Amino acid sequence: MQFPPNVDAFHFLSINYKFYLSFENSNCRNYITEKVYVNAMQHDMIPIVLGAFKDDYESTLPPHSYINVDDYKSIRELTDYLYYLDKNDTAYAAYFAWKQYGRLISSNRMDCRLCGFIHKLNAGTVDLPKQNSTEFLDFQSLCFDRPLLPLK
Repeated sequence: MQFPPNVDAFHFLSINYKFYLSFENSNCRNYITEKVYVNAMQHDMIPIVLGAFKDDYESTLPPHSYINVDDYKSIRELTDYLYYLDKNDTAYAAYFAWKQYGRLISSNRMDCRLCGFIHKLNAGTVDLPKQNSTEFLDFQSLCFDRPLLPLK
């Protein structure tokens, strides 16, 4: 898709689409990326999420602000619900009620925070988890294989 010059692609998408597929490339614990926050939520699209553990989304995102693929038994059931939301403005708008109580804060200052953390780490003023690298990087407990949803 070509976007007009000087047009923010996600702004353009948000004018034309209600939903954003926020599918992660890994199915791992605490792996929620900008696909949800920046690409979808900051541009007033409902993220349809897939990738992290269900409780990660529940503990991180505002309630009723996203649609989790894992909540549906089939692709058909999911698409039926999306069609319903598309036709029902009240139900669709409910996914943005969280904006009355808070807002997303976007920061491009990750590098500064990382440098600050490294300085504290070098100074010995940071308490680190008591895990060794093998325990910390135990992908069998952090990541999982995902079965495919049936079509019907």
